[in-house]
Amino acid sequence: KSSTPPTPVALAAKAHGDKGGVGRRTKLSPAESLLAGGLAGFAARMVVAPLDLAKIRLQLQSAAATGLSPSGAGSAGIGALKYKNMFQTLRVVAREEGLGALWKGNAPAQIMVAVFVASKFA
Repeated sequence: KSSTPPTPVALAAKAHGDKGGVGRRTKLSPAESLLAGGLAGFAARMVVAPLDLAKIRLQLQSAAATGLSPSGAGSAGIGALKYKNMFQTLRVVAREEGLGALWKGNAPAQIMVAVFVASKFA
């Protein structure tokens, strides 16, 4: 056996029974399942993080505009809203704060999701 860790593609192929055309399905070891789950959770969170950021910004803006924010700032009218929809929010954040801002503060959630999904796979 090779001492190098399996690639995510190799793990997926093994999980789906691809053994070079033999067609026999093999079971992943607990360590491989844990690794596959962790990688899946990590990848999923990386994709979803910008959408989550946009959703939160839209919610906070809406709360502030209606006077429901904790600060009590409710003087902004509907025409003064900075963010209009998800995609426009993503564009504005990337343009004004940089592309990396779409993943700002994502590390704790990234670790949590990777551990959670890894435990579900194992």
